Amino acid sequence: MDSPGDLFSPSENDETRSSNKLKKPPTVTPRRFRRFFTPRPSHKTSDAVKTSRRALRDITGPALNRKAQDGAQDGQPLSLEDVEFTSETQGHHSSKRRKLSLSSVDLPLQSSPLRRVSYFPSSSQEDDATTRPNIQSDSQFNELSTILPSSASTLSGMKIKPLRSLGTSAGLLTSRIHTGPARQRPDVRVRHETETAAFYSAPKDTHLCYDNTSTHCTMPFSTASCNTNSLIALGCEDGGIKLFDSAREDRVGFSEPFLSFYPHDNAVLDLEFSDDDAYLATASGDQTSLVIDMQTQRTIACLMGHTASLKQVKFQPGSNNKVLATCGRDGNIHIWDLRCHESGQVSHIMNRHLLDQLEQSESPRLRFQSPVNKIRDAHFANQLSRAVTLYPNSKRSHQSRGEVSVTSLCFLPSRPHLFISASESDATIKLWDLRASYQSRTRHQPLPLSTTRSPPHHTNLRPYGITSTALSSCGSLLYAACRDHNIYAYSTSHLVLGSSPDLLSHQHQHPPPPPPRFGGPDSESLGPLYAFRHPNFKISTFYIKLALRRPTACGSTTELLAAGSGDNCAVLFPTSERYTRDPLLRRAAIERGTKNYQYEDGLPIYTHGTPLVGGHTKEVTALSWNRTEGNLVSVSDDFHARCWREDAEGARELRKVGEKEGRRWRCGWAEVEDADWDEE
Repeated sequence: MDSPGDLFSPSENDETRSSNKLKKPPTVTPRRFRRFFTPRPSHKTSDAVKTSRRALRDITGPALNRKAQDGAQDGQPLSLEDVEFTSETQGHHSSKRRKLSLSSVDLPLQSSPLRRVSYFPSSSQEDDATTRPNIQSDSQFNELSTILPSSASTLSGMKIKPLRSLGTSAGLLTSRIHTGPARQRPDVRVRHETETAAFYSAPKDTHLCYDNTSTHCTMPFSTASCNTNSLIALGCEDGGIKLFDSAREDRVGFSEPFLSFYPHDNAVLDLEFSDDDAYLATASGDQTSLVIDMQTQRTIACLMGHTASLKQVKFQPGSNNKVLATCGRDGNIHIWDLRCHESGQVSHIMNRHLLDQLEQSESPRLRFQSPVNKIRDAHFANQLSRAVTLYPNSKRSHQSRGEVSVTSLCFLPSRPHLFISASESDATIKLWDLRASYQSRTRHQPLPLSTTRSPPHHTNLRPYGITSTALSSCGSLLYAACRDHNIYAYSTSHLVLGSSPDLLSHQHQHPPPPPPRFGGPDSESLGPLYAFRHPNFKISTFYIKLALRRPTACGSTTELLAAGSGDNCAVLFPTSERYTRDPLLRRAAIERGTKNYQYEDGLPIYTHGTPLVGGHTKEVTALSWNRTEGNLVSVSDDFHARCWREDAEGARELRKVGEKEGRRWRCGWAEVEDADWDEE
């Protein structure tokens, strides 16, 4: 029987007698350590390496430039005969697998790691044809055409045309490869019209809203789009809900609805589809909110508890369509959970449609829910502090509770337990935690997690309220439409962070401010980052809403912010950071003297918006984006709902045709300052 020592080498036998465990050689040896940390200069390439990649190495731009400088080619064009092809079968085969490295490409010697050699010819070198090899001669192109595909022959003599709209990187690249005698400055002018000027609306894309008797016109108040298809829901003044198909290939079009039902007796002020489109939540002027099963169009839950008209309703993300939040003109925010027991006491039901459903035995059981959490007078402290400051001896400082309407709320997608609210009193945004209990018997003012600062110019003027809010597609920005005709962009990260002295401008003051307490007015976060403004964007009532189009994964649609307006049109604002945060673009805008970039009390204000004109004759209130095709649906006080489709040719034709021959009749289009901006 062999002893355990026979399994190892004689040199290792004595070392392993005391242990049965096999000792492996060390992974890091001094030689490997030196080879790993010894820098390899890129200009030194071993001539012993003979592989098929040498041919590719020798025809690179740096190799050709170096050969031209050494005089090896004497200004003659490079031919394929000068390239030495060597097979891997010739020469010694290495036992180790050769790793890929950038050192196989001959690069010029770098004089300093902080100073890199430019691999593009300068303007003086471009003028001198003798200082660079002519690698695009006819003889060489004929030889390459036998190797490359046949489509490569069309590249000969092709002139590079600069794009009309270029980003910063594209402008720099165009200037590098420009074949002219002199290098021009990169074109950093980015036209926002490339994203907003392609919308138009045809006569068949409009609908005139009638009541259930089809005798009188009714005014649409709200609209919402499905998440999984192209259906659009409209909520009308008579309590009816209509469904339309906004798809382009639909044979009926947007002019006629294919489904209508009437769950309310009063105006439907807001609509919200669940994530799977199985349920539709409504906010009505009859002080109730209904949850409707879309397959049967029957109400499955009635949310009762508000004492005034409701303004908005939202589903909590990730709650399996069981948790909702509502806000109303009574100044309260209610949280509802459909999994909890229904309310034991049901107040007097004024909705005749619910009474008819209760009388039908075959209809599903209707649940009457009570809120599981309440935030009473959520924004009353802002109104009270403003009244005390402006009118200390007036009756306004002793006003009663419940007079501050909560106009908007939304959940944070990254933190579903947090939601944001805004009111009519001022432009501050409050952050609340769904898990906290705000029901107090002592009627103390509820304390939010944090509150944003008001815009800088509101300190010298009267405060203006918020009419609507919308979150960006990534959830990092919150857009708020204010009554001062601006749309402010807040950072949700700053709002979640709360009071941060490190981010304030007076962080070095002495003595430092005392640490704020948790929640309340002292936990004040930063104000808006910037704002959008446009001459056609005017907010005259609190019915004007915002809607944001989310970009698709394939990149066919970009993120756009649509806003209603009292100027009888909707206004589109591109939200890309290249219009708001690129310093080159801001400097170019200032040098050109354009009005797309302004400052007001240190707050950047951007005016690169595009109005959609001709489609409506009165105030445009609610908006919604189609999730599948990127179409926009707008409703107006002129009793019409209109679908705006994205087609550059159709929009350009309506802008240029004028009023002759009546081709603009009942149509709408995107209006731009320069009508010929997209002409080649």
